[in-house]
Amino acid sequence: MNRKFLTLTTLLMIAAFLMAACQPAAPAVTEAAPETTEVVQEGPITIGYGAPSLDSFQTNVMMSMTRYAQEKGWQVVTSNANFDAEAQANEVDYWISLGTDGIVVVPIDSKAICASVKRPTMQYPILYD
Repeated sequence: MNRKFLTLTTLLMIAAFLMAACQPAAPAVTEAAPETTEVVQEGPITIGYGAPSLDSFQTNVMMSMTRYAQEKGWQVVTSNANFDAEAQANEVDYWISLGTDGIVVVPIDSKAICASVKRPTMQYPILYD
């Protein structure tokens, strides 16, 4: 259980740090942390995961995420952009067209990925620090 929690927390932190480049700087605001509630969804949850390459670290992250998702009954659509920012943008478009419930991308080019996540068709929350 602790390993699963650590893996999921690590993935969320990676996504948050990587998406930070897409957001303008904002003044710090201190707010109470919102309560978390579990959302019940009909049908399986599908997540798109895009790695910049399949080096040993990225392969480990992808396999851990996929294994954890499968244990939850979720589906993960994975891809490898081979350090091609345009291919990565196309992957995001593809996942949006599939109607995935979430997208996790490790950006190759933080400026290029901003255009993908700011499209009007993007209906996902954007995580940032």
